[in-house]
Order: sequence, then structure tokens, then C-alpha cells
Amino acid sequence: MIGMQGITFKVNGDKKYQSIIGWGATVTDSTGINFQNLSEETKKQLIRAFFSEDGVEYDVLRVPIGGTDCSTRVYTLHDEPGDASLSGFALAEEDYLYKIPVLRAARAALPADRPLRLLASAWTAPPWMKTNNDYTGRGLLREDFYQAWADYHLKFLDAYEAEGFHYWGITTGNEPINGLVDGVIRFNSMGWTPGAMRTWLGQHLGPTLRGTDGRGASQHADVKILILDDQRVLMPLWTSYVVMDKDAVKYVDGFAIHWYANYLSPLLSLEISHIFSPDKFIFNTEASNGFQNWDRHVVLGSWERAEAYADDILDDLNHWVTGWMEWSLVLDMQGGPTWSGNYVDASILVNGDEDEFVKQPTFYAMGHFTKFLPPDSVRVDVDSAARDGVRNVAFLRPDNGTVVVLYNPTQKEKLVTVQDTSKGYLTVTLAPRSINTVIYW
Repeated sequence: MIGMQGITFKVNGDKKYQSIIGWGATVTDSTGINFQNLSEETKKQLIRAFFSEDGVEYDVLRVPIGGTDCSTRVYTLHDEPGDASLSGFALAEEDYLYKIPVLRAARAALPADRPLRLLASAWTAPPWMKTNNDYTGRGLLREDFYQAWADYHLKFLDAYEAEGFHYWGITTGNEPINGLVDGVIRFNSMGWTPGAMRTWLGQHLGPTLRGTDGRGASQHADVKILILDDQRVLMPLWTSYVVMDKDAVKYVDGFAIHWYANYLSPLLSLEISHIFSPDKFIFNTEASNGFQNWDRHVVLGSWERAEAYADDILDDLNHWVTGWMEWSLVLDMQGGPTWSGNYVDASILVNGDEDEFVKQPTFYAMGHFTKFLPPDSVRVDVDSAARDGVRNVAFLRPDNGTVVVLYNPTQKEKLVTVQDTSKGYLTVTLAPRSINTVIYW
């Protein structure tokens, strides 16, 4: 440490920004399949690692409405064609065997003062409601089924309510841009243009969920509606079309974004969306490593992938994002199962043959944020988000503790002083390429 030049970050707890909603991942069918491949004792340890006070305390779970690429078959919750009344709608076997058991276990493991929030997302409507009559490829929702598709979402929420789960939020559909291109995306998808989404949200989904469609009160009027659920680069376009429409905007609670095309999108897009819609929160609802065709889908022990998580989370938190979620909660050692061959990495990988699971470095990168930033933690000002390569973010917790996450991506040790205008100061030495979390009162 001799001759090491120090860095000082000044924390000002009087200047506040956005509040944390939560952290988590998606309970795909693959999650449930891998979960069920473990013994009862190993299941308990897996759930404990993610949700308990002894673990990283995830508290938001995204639940697909029907199948995804992380399923072993393609399906929706009403595949019988032509029934616009949806009399044949029903949860699938996968809901009962794979999704609901994980949700029950997660809810039971969370601390009593930290409720589990559920967020629903549909990948596609039944093929018979779509212009291409298929689960994937270029296909949009037919206009004559706009109301049926809104009712489909309502029936999903009703069905889970009957199982004891009230949803916190719902998105307008996973990655709508995928269904606007042909021959590129080979998994469950449905396209939306911003204009069509605006119409469906303002005239169908919004009134249906809020109970303002003339059909009586809704037990889901408090469910948050998140639009986009796609790449960050699309936010300004969706903002201009949807949020600027008086009929649609009253039903929008927030924006859901994914990280996969962040290299195409400056962080300014987050700032612009916040400026135009300061009352709408921004939530990162999906991220994974190994998704590029040229990537190794699963890399055991990759610290580079942990750093990618930390880097992106810091970017997001410093630009109004209120929470961050991974893709599938767990996958197998190959990054599946997946009917479409869309194998990716996950923070925990399950080896069912050996009744074991592996915590990847990304699990610990997530924990630096999820464990120490509970809901309602408020971001506070730091005089610089990065200095001499070291990045940071600071939050004031509900218990009045202050958390500062420090990431040193350089190859050198860094001596860092955190100076708080009201609580004093502390000095820490950051190892090269390390993620560090400090908390003080």
C-alpha cells in the first residue's frame, strides 16, 4: 500500500433519488424441472440460498404466462382454437408441477417482513389469436382478439389467486420486437408495434384489470402494469407512443427493460424516459450470460460474467432503475432444458444426477446488491459515480443504514475513502477486479 494514491467519494444522504422495489429472477419451467430433480433436503438448501436471511434474499419472481424457450414444449394456456370466450382456459400441468411449488417454497423462506412480489409476463398469445397462426416467427395479435387477450391475462391472475398468489405486477408481454422479425427469433414470441400496444393497453388490458370496462369491479385493480419488457434501446420510442397517449398513460405504472442490447443504447435513454415520465418506475426484468450464438452458453466459475452483472446493475441504479432480475432462476449444467435450443448461463446450476447445485460467481455479484438493498432503500447522492476506474452507488436503507457498493474493475488495488456528510468516514482497500459492499449507521 506504500505510495498508493487514495480516492475519496462523498456521500450526501440529503439528496435522494429512486427507491428500490426488489430483486429476483424468472421461475421458468426449466427452473421447476431442475428443482424437482433434487432431493427434499437439497431443495431446501437451494431455496435457502436464494430467499432466506442466510441467503441473498431475492424477493421478486417473474412468472411466465404459459411456455417460454425455457420449457420442454411449446404451449399456451388455451391452445384450442376459436374460443374467444376462453371457456377452455386453464393453468397448465407445468404451473402445478414446476412453477407453483417454487413460489410456495420461496414465499415460506423469505423473512416475515419481506413479502414475495410476483410479476407475470406472457411470451405469446395462442396461435389462433395471431396473424401467423404460430407460436413463434413474425406474428402479431389479431385486432379481433384484443379483448380476448386482455381477458386471458385476467383469467391467469384469477387462477393464481385461487392458488393463494396475488400478483404485484404484470407486463404487456415479453420482448415484442421479437415477433416483428421473421426467421431470427426461434422461440415463443409475439410482435407489437408501439401504436398497437398503446391501443390494446388503453382500450382493453388497462380497463379490464382496473375494473373500468363496465363489467364490474376487479380484484386485480392494484396490479402494476409495466410496458415494453424489452431492450432498453426501445424505451424512447415506447415512451413517445404509449406514455404520451392520454388513454394509455393512466394505466402505465412502469417500464420493464432487458439488458441484451445495451451495447446499442446509451444510458441517456434511461434519463430521457425518467424526464418524460418521472412518476413511472423503471425495472430491469431480464438478463443472462451466454446468450450470443458465439458464446459458450455455460461457463463454470466465470468471474468475467459476475463483473458484467455488477457493471450493468451499477449503470442501471445510477440511472433511475428500481430493481434488477436475472432470466431463469436455475438451469441445468448445460443451461437448459430448452425446447428451442436457447441455452444460457444462470447464477445457480443444478446437477440432478448428483443431487447438487453449483453457485456461479454471478450469484455472489447479485448478492452484493440484493442482500443489502431491501425494498424502499433510497438512492442517495455521491459526488462522482466513478473515479480512477472505481465505480459506486449509495443507498439509505429503511433501517437508516447507508450502503455503498464499490466495484474496482482495474488490475490494481485501490485505496478508497467514503466520506458521509452526516455520518463520518471510512477507508477500505479494494482488491483488483473486486466487488465490495460496505454498510454503516
